[in-house]
Amino acid sequence: MIELGTVRAPSGSLLIVDPGFLGMWSHDRAPIMTAGILSETGTIAANKSVDAAILGGDAEQVGRQLGRQWNPRFVYDIPRAHAKELSKRVKQIAKSHSLDARLEILRKRVPHRTRAEHALAIGKGAGEVQFHGIWAAVVGEVPRGELRVVGELMPEGSPDAKRLRRISIAVREGVTARSEQFGCAMVDWARLMIVDLDAIDLWEHEQSLDGLADFAFWGADAAELAKRFDAVELEADVFGWRDVPIEEAASRGFRVTELRGGKLKFATAFRPHSHHYQLMQQVRASSTESGVVTLGDARTCGFMTTWGDGLFEVHRDLDANGRLLRLRIELGTELRQKLLRRLELRSWTSALVSRQIVDEGKPIRFMYREATARDEDSGWRILSGLETDAYNDDTENIAIVPLNQIARLDKRVDKLLDEAVGSVFERASANDNFERVTDWTPRR
Repeated sequence: MIELGTVRAPSGSLLIVDPGFLGMWSHDRAPIMTAGILSETGTIAANKSVDAAILGGDAEQVGRQLGRQWNPRFVYDIPRAHAKELSKRVKQIAKSHSLDARLEILRKRVPHRTRAEHALAIGKGAGEVQFHGIWAAVVGEVPRGELRVVGELMPEGSPDAKRLRRISIAVREGVTARSEQFGCAMVDWARLMIVDLDAIDLWEHEQSLDGLADFAFWGADAAELAKRFDAVELEADVFGWRDVPIEEAASRGFRVTELRGGKLKFATAFRPHSHHYQLMQQVRASSTESGVVTLGDARTCGFMTTWGDGLFEVHRDLDANGRLLRLRIELGTELRQKLLRRLELRSWTSALVSRQIVDEGKPIRFMYREATARDEDSGWRILSGLETDAYNDDTENIAIVPLNQIARLDKRVDKLLDEAVGSVFERASANDNFERVTDWTPRR
């Protein structure tokens, strides 16, 4: 077991969320998307969205069949243009089952803190919260004292032995009578945080708490940039400036960022000394990749998932009286291990691809997988279908391309890359779906 930190929840409820998303959390205010998070078009669309309630004697039953939210009596963040269509869908479900329900657009948007209460109410103390299309999990009936956050590693000897299998919080002593999954936490920044539901309102995501900021840059040409701008090495292969007045950090960062887009290759990060900064400074410096931040009387614990991004299941263990005994975040599930193996395999295995596709941009029309003696060769041969035998015989016309790059070229191709040796597919044009070929077989 690994000690990751502690949490304290004066409100009696905890939210499990990717802290990278907390700049979008509205708490008890209207859920307005602030500028700079999404594109200008995306921000406008988000702020024109509406929330709705499903009303009527059979509202809950119809809402469950609709399947849009954890609390079936509400639908949040509906694009205004789709509101009528959704209303018709609710009416259709109700009519086809002789049920009493209708969709009513609410005059005011539902704050994210209120959505959490809706989730707790319908889930009898636990549930899933959606805000701006993001999923978080919320659980109530948590003691107000300090609770340990513990990580369990994957089994020794497994390919993922250094990754976390699960995160646990023991809430109280007792015998587990039943366990249930009560939601998922969506991760897009490779990290999670467990935080008191009320203390989140104190969280400063971008605002500097001391008027200072860091600016960091890294990448292939970062060392060269560091010499040019007299920057220091902040950590291994990461350069920049630390603890600089925020205006000065922004000015230095602007001068560095101006060079991006040319021949120099590097990435940058402007880091105001916010609560998010405090957490990530601890995470980066800790051997457990975790940290604890105090928010008023609450303590919040954050950590890296060790699996990257995705949806992570959140479970609770209950005693015979339905009391919460333990909270669990399942990280290293069998499905996640399978997906990771798939991603890893695609990152280091390649295919032979016609340069008509790589250099000339012609679509993939023919692909087959043959047996190969080299581990790094997937066996896939990918062609435009317009090559001549003479063209294919010239090795200069063939490129070696990693599978993960090929997967990004075309979603229809991506779905086929896990097919077995001996598979053959073709299509007439880039707009058609691939068809399996059965009258020709490559070497196995």
